[in-house]
Amino acid sequence: MVFHFKNKLDNWNVGVINADGSNLTNISNPSSEYYHPEWSPDGSEILFSASRDRSSDLYIMDQDGNNERLLIGASTIGRDPTFSPNGDKIAYFGPTRRNQNEITVMNIDGTNSNEISDITGLKTDLSWNTYGNLLAFVFKKEIYTINADGTNMTRLTFSENMPNFDEKENYNNTPNFSPDGSKIVFTSLESGTSQIYTMNINGSNRTRITNNQSYYYGSDWSPDGSKIVTIAGGDILIIPLEEWVPDH
Repeated sequence: MVFHFKNKLDNWNVGVINADGSNLTNISNPSSEYYHPEWSPDGSEILFSASRDRSSDLYIMDQDGNNERLLIGASTIGRDPTFSPNGDKIAYFGPTRRNQNEITVMNIDGTNSNEISDITGLKTDLSWNTYGNLLAFVFKKEIYTINADGTNMTRLTFSENMPNFDEKENYNNTPNFSPDGSKIVFTSLESGTSQIYTMNINGSNRTRITNNQSYYYGSDWSPDGSKIVTIAGGDILIIPLEEWVPDH
């Protein structure tokens, strides 16, 4: 697994760890800042954004942290990068001619860059589905999907209808598609604390997975879809889905 964490210098670094908790390694430069690392589909490289000279640029490096190279920099700002399923493209949030933060898709070599969204406001937590035709993201506290060609943007959550809705909070976060593409896992403040939920990719069958006092940061699937990976209490957790009792 790959993740980012705060080191003793108060910088965000990239760590890797085996699924059994062994061999925890900081593969980044402790004096630099790294954000949103993600494995390439073949596991050979790591994509991430990094703060260099007060800008957020996109980089890629080998799985051991060597051979770091810049994908996007200079006057372009990139955040929350994610690989396409076959690894030939990346999607990220970048500025447009109107200086908005829009979803951009480009080839892994930096060519053929296309803005596929056009909605004013901050967007976060970008993810790509297994088939490469659909992206999920958070916009104004809600989860949306959009086709990879920019068509059919669809809102999936409607938090203002929830009893614990607070317009000051980041209500829904970290949507990620299941390996079979049928569901999305995410965290939500619907219950008053950040818990893990799943739903179908059209927003139906919203199901609460966790039901306790823990505060969960982020959520993703294991490659076979049988487990959820999350963070609670500063610890990385891998929990089989059959051990959780869903709360509808």
